[in-house]
Amino acid sequence: MNASLPPALRALVADLGALTRQQALLRLVVALAPVLFLAVAHAAGASWSGPVTICVVVLALASAAEPDSHVALVVLAVLGWFWAARVGDPTSWWALAAAWVVLVGHGAGALAATVPSSGQLPRVVVRQWATRAALVGLLTAGVWGLARAGTAMHPQGRATLTVLALLALAGVGLWWRGAPRRPGADPDR
Repeated sequence: MNASLPPALRALVADLGALTRQQALLRLVVALAPVLFLAVAHAAGASWSGPVTICVVVLALASAAEPDSHVALVVLAVLGWFWAARVGDPTSWWALAAAWVVLVGHGAGALAATVPSSGQLPRVVVRQWATRAALVGLLTAGVWGLARAGTAMHPQGRATLTVLALLALAGVGLWWRGAPRRPGADPDR
């Protein structure tokens, strides 16, 4: 490795060179999800923006390189701002697709950050994360459906329906944590 590189950059290059196949796949998802989000936003009616696209691509690559950093939060903030500023119908079908893209990208980043670059996640952990992500995806669809119904009934929208949906989501989460566990299941599920 080039000794003229700053120590932090050398460490990053060494870290990326030690990626397992699983880590490489997770980080690829982290890098591609924000770009796919922009494509979904464009399909939902957002106009294309070169500077925003460049910013998102750079941040997505940085987030993929260091999934345990705060860069992912910045990526989400930029994507949220872009959606709010450029998409005219926040409850369109595309909003659900965008939410699922964020879910997959964020989940991949969080999962990648749980072990070192050279580490391998046990299949049971990946299965647990996939199950939880699927549950969150279904709940997201439910909340989106309530928001869509609320918008159809009252074009200006209703904060009450959003609050009720969030309370229902919290209730499902509490139920999930308190549900009886199978014998031999991980107690920290």
